Amino acid sequence: MRRQGPRTLGGVALLALFAIAFGASEGDGRARKSKSQETSRAAPAVAAKPPAAAPAVKVPAAEPRSIVLSLSANRATFVPGDTVEFAVRADSDCHLTLISIDTAGLATVLFPNDFERENRIGAGETLRVPDANAPYRLRLDKPGVETVLAICTGRARRPRGIGHDFERSRFTILGDWNAFTGAIEAREREVQRKIADENRKRLRRRKPAESQIADPPPGEREAEGRALMLLAVEGGLSPPTARAP
Repeated sequence: MRRQGPRTLGGVALLALFAIAFGASEGDGRARKSKSQETSRAAPAVAAKPPAAAPAVKVPAAEPRSIVLSLSANRATFVPGDTVEFAVRADSDCHLTLISIDTAGLATVLFPNDFERENRIGAGETLRVPDANAPYRLRLDKPGVETVLAICTGRARRPRGIGHDFERSRFTILGDWNAFTGAIEAREREVQRKIADENRKRLRRRKPAESQIADPPPGEREAEGRALMLLAVEGGLSPPTARAP
């Protein structure tokens, strides 16, 4: 996310009044005075008042643009053991995070992951998770209802509070979803602390500056889009209570 304030133009008009005095004719028939003898007098110019200062106008900040995001699965219903594939489409460039919340309310980041770390979607493109050539598959192992949340952020590569450590785990585990959403700021501080620690280690190992980790969360007014869907797995449990952060 441009501000454009009002522009005020001040103009000064100068009014000049001119008076021309004409010579009088002699009653005895003498010749009229030549034009060179005519006198002209100009009235002094009216002094212009300086324009009044334009009143201050407060221009409200533009609202962050919402990214239009669509999320679908490869079928409407599933049975345990089925593999699931997702298709995500956005109307502008953004970075996708796909989160699964299982029937017990436990959340896992499905994408990005250690196999597919690049999570950028181009405007109008459809991203499939997993990709057809990806070395992994997502399989549903028990009946119930899975909640799947897609979050796409404009510039930041990740939502606030989510940090990845693919050297330790191929998929990022968030744990209890409701607890996570209630402690996002604390989780974000922990993510930033880990990033700072890792950068200090790289400096001690004399790693080049370009290897330093820079992974900031979204700004307050950054464009974002979200989409939510439920996956029904034959067996019939009630959907878990979940809320978006």
